[in-house]
Amino acid sequence: MAFQIVDDVLDLTASQNVLGKPVASDLREGKVTMAVIHALERCTAQERKSIETVLQERAFEGVTHREIIAILERYGSLEAANARAMQYATLARNAFAVFRTARLSGRCCGRRNSLSPGRSEEDRCWSLVG
Repeated sequence: MAFQIVDDVLDLTASQNVLGKPVASDLREGKVTMAVIHALERCTAQERKSIETVLQERAFEGVTHREIIAILERYGSLEAANARAMQYATLARNAFAVFRTARLSGRCCGRRNSLSPGRSEEDRCWSLVG
């Protein structure tokens, strides 16, 4: 989840040179991302219409990319999406901490790690998980 949210924000904000594809491809494909949802929940009726126009027409003809970014910035939507991505990343790190604790204690998934020649302790632990 964290990766996808950050990827979605970059799709809106990074340059074509960085992305290797046209900027705001998700909007042009009619995809509603977390940042866009955040803005839609807070914006005015006219701003909502601008966002919906891009999503429906799948183009920046009547509305510019800069106008959409301005709406997202006005409501802190890009920052909110990045903050949510950080929350998901923290949750993932905490979930993996269980395996680190198991590895340090020599136990993984309630089972004692056996000594296997040629395999690291981490490999043995992960083999029990997977």
